[in-house]
Amino acid sequence: MLGNILRSYTVAVALGVLALGSVLASPAALAQTPAPAAQPAAPKPEMFGNWGLVCPQPKACQIQVVLVNKDKKFVAALAYGKSGANQTLVGIVPLGFRLQNNPPFAVDGGTAIPGNYVQCLNSGCRVAIPVNDAVLRSLQSGKQATLTLLSPTSKQIPLSFDLNGFPAAKAALDKKVQ
Repeated sequence: MLGNILRSYTVAVALGVLALGSVLASPAALAQTPAPAAQPAAPKPEMFGNWGLVCPQPKACQIQVVLVNKDKKFVAALAYGKSGANQTLVGIVPLGFRLQNNPPFAVDGGTAIPGNYVQCLNSGCRVAIPVNDAVLRSLQSGKQATLTLLSPTSKQIPLSFDLNGFPAAKAALDKKVQ
């Protein structure tokens, strides 16, 4: 049942249906278990651990993991996509954080790289995270990726994403977008 909920909600996020719930209560209140989707007609993702592969159009695919709070409300998502030689890693994060700071992204507590806020909408903000071979290797071998946001009162709020299934999801993505 949990897998079905994850599949449904992952598709909703992939299609941009980002219904942000309450802003983070505390980092400890977060879980990787998503709430049910609002769009039942969306294509079902192929699941690899916590990561879902979604292809809304042929050759237009991404893999992603969704973060929800204890009330199963959407908090954030981390998505990786590929088009030819171009790779993108994007965090979709809630509103209400300081935009002047580039949120650091790290895998398993390793060296942090700065992300860049690229767009904010009513549903949240997108953070572009530079992808190179080293970042990709760390995602494939790591356990947890963390994007750290800064609250208006300068409190660091880490959003942690489970990387279970990332390597298999990435391999499936590579086959789809050759």
